[in-house]
Amino acid sequence: MSSVDGSHRRAATRPRDAELRQNRHSGTMSESQHHHAHVVVHPVVDTTPPFRRVDILGAQVGKAHSLRDVAEFCRRAGLEDLDLEADGSVQWIGGGPHTWEAG
Repeated sequence: MSSVDGSHRRAATRPRDAELRQNRHSGTMSESQHHHAHVVVHPVVDTTPPFRRVDILGAQVGKAHSLRDVAEFCRRAGLEDLDLEADGSVQWIGGGPHTWEAG
């Protein structure tokens, strides 16, 4: 990708990360995104080990087994300064940031 002055920027090493950053900076949202928060953490899936699906900017980015995993997905998407426990920063469905087991 070229910048205005003709220099080249280094591409992200992970295609999904680049896509998430592009969506974040361009302000575009996928048609499937119906949530107000940039990060959506879905209910616990009762498997061994249990996990919660994580979406960022409308794209599924992975399975989190802890709050630390959610933080890592956010970091990869360029949202490292996001306060995961602040109201409105993350949409927690089926339990808050400390819910990691089906109940």
